[in-house]
Amino acid sequence: MRAALLALGAVGVAFATLGCVREEQHQVALFDLQHSRLELWALKDRLWSLDRDAQLLRLRMQEKDRRLAESSTIEAEMLKRIDELALINAELSERLRKAGQSVKDLSGERSEMTKVLADTRTKLEDLAKKQAAAEARLAQFRSLVTRFKRLSDDGKARVVFRAGQMLVELQNDSLFDPGKAQVRDDGKGTLIEVARVLKTIEGRKFQIAGHTDNIKLDKAKFSNNWELSTARAVEVTKVLVAQGMDPTSVSAGGFAEFAPTAPNDTPEGRKKNRRMEIVLVPTAEEIVSLPGAAEVAGGEIEPAKTSSAPK
Repeated sequence: MRAALLALGAVGVAFATLGCVREEQHQVALFDLQHSRLELWALKDRLWSLDRDAQLLRLRMQEKDRRLAESSTIEAEMLKRIDELALINAELSERLRKAGQSVKDLSGERSEMTKVLADTRTKLEDLAKKQAAAEARLAQFRSLVTRFKRLSDDGKARVVFRAGQMLVELQNDSLFDPGKAQVRDDGKGTLIEVARVLKTIEGRKFQIAGHTDNIKLDKAKFSNNWELSTARAVEVTKVLVAQGMDPTSVSAGGFAEFAPTAPNDTPEGRKKNRRMEIVLVPTAEEIVSLPGAAEVAGGEIEPAKTSSAPK
């Protein structure tokens, strides 16, 4: 009996021992499984992280490739620009070489330009002075035209610019009888009015010039038109001096028929050519032609005519 009990006790102990062993193995297995799961999760998380890093790396590589392409384009453009600049530089160098310019040459040119500028300034100042003098003379002539207006309106005299000179023109038919050199009484009245104006002009010399047509004279007193035109100019000069004009400011001359202002083949033309001119002799400072003269003379500017021999 005791033996049986001992046997049973031994079997119980064996079963208890076996149960403890299995429980311990089960717990170990559960721990290993849990540990494996944790490792798996850790691996999955690491794999996700690596995949994300791979995507970022691909994006960075794409951005790097884009920038590299842009850099290549910019580099090509810069190389092209460098080539263009090199060509321009070569062209400028060649021009400079051909021109043979140097700092010394440029300094010389600058000095020359400074001299030219100074000369130009001097000339401009001189021109300004001449312009002012011309305007003063023009004002004087304008006043003369105005003062002769009454005689001009009466047809006794007119102010004309001819061949660059200002003159007072009087028709011989109103001063002289045909073929005569004696001034008529009515002609003296005209000359008195002319002298009244001319003697107020200071610093001016006058030439009294006689002109005729081309009709030949009988040789009773004057052998030709030279003598007649000169004699008439002298007589007009005497009348002007008698009226107070300075005798040192006047001179007389005859031009006969050799300075016509109109053709001598018509009565009207010959009448225009039979005239007495009182020329305002230009001074040394005056120019031959004054700007604005046409306006002052009412457009009566006549070109210089070439003297022609009578037909």
